[in-house]
Amino acid sequence: MADVAPVTVEEKREHEHVEALGPISTHIENEEISRLSEEHRQYLLNRHGHLDMDPVPDMSDADPYNWPQSRVCYLPGGSTD
Repeated sequence: MADVAPVTVEEKREHEHVEALGPISTHIENEEISRLSEEHRQYLLNRHGHLDMDPVPDMSDADPYNWPQSRVCYLPGGSTD
């Protein structure tokens, strides 16, 4: 078995503090996504596979956020990540 370093009091307090925060919801999940119609939600799920987007695209193939990666234009020197 590998040796495990003992946890300091400060590390334990920090860990307990983080656990006390609990899950954190994003602004988008609570407000903007909840206001979408069921049809819009289904469009986004079919198109992107998730609803966690900021900004949330329109329900239109004309919205650049809905364009396929092959259609997106990258500027020279820009990142493709």
